Amino acid sequence: MRVIAAILGVIACVPSFGTTLLIDSFRNEQALVTAPGSNGRRSVHAAHEALDAIGGIREVLVQRHAGSGLVQADVGITMPSAFNFASGAFARGSVVVTWDGPVSDLALAGDTESQIPRRFGLRTDLTSVGASNAVSFRAYSDVGVDVTLTFYRTSGQFVTAIVKVPPGYNPDEDPVLQDFYVPFSDFIATGELSPYDVFQDTRAITMLVAGRAGADAVIANFGTTQLPEPAYGGAVGLLIILGVNLWKGATAA
Repeated sequence: MRVIAAILGVIACVPSFGTTLLIDSFRNEQALVTAPGSNGRRSVHAAHEALDAIGGIREVLVQRHAGSGLVQADVGITMPSAFNFASGAFARGSVVVTWDGPVSDLALAGDTESQIPRRFGLRTDLTSVGASNAVSFRAYSDVGVDVTLTFYRTSGQFVTAIVKVPPGYNPDEDPVLQDFYVPFSDFIATGELSPYDVFQDTRAITMLVAGRAGADAVIANFGTTQLPEPAYGGAVGLLIILGVNLWKGATAA
């Protein structure tokens, strides 16, 4: 699977591009979800109505995979208007956020440990009739995390990209979020449909955030945008190389 490096506007002074279609602003608060839960289970699932999210439903699955301590996630509590992920110093875990509404199906969003959507109810043109050509979000991590983005037409027809979020800057406990862009064409397709076909009729979306023990992350303004053509051939290509080298340097330190 291809790994998409961070495209960091702050490295080479690439401007931030406006969001064409917002998948989730993370403005409506969602209470803390913590694993292990009160019943001792290492996987804890919660589904909530989220008026600021596409489809009106946001599901969160928090899992502790190894070690001891807590892995947790919330929306808008630890940091306002953001999705927040945190793991204890000795806990390695992940969180999967799923958007596959509509809100009328909230009763069907039962407790589950599956990372695969079940409803496929969005039916959304994420290209905005050709006005968008890339996925965008803002993010910060203290020690670095992987963000895996998957967009589904069906359970067997989907596209995926992995974004490496490198260790960031956090002066005075005020994380500095950086801009990340993934062109639709850089997603890897599973099934017969092209990435553009999937983005034209997206039925479900998942975001998987995972890192080593002790990893924290903040994600905001998840949506789609229009990258200008020069960015594809020039600055963005250079930034992909810089992002790879930055990540290698951080992991080798």
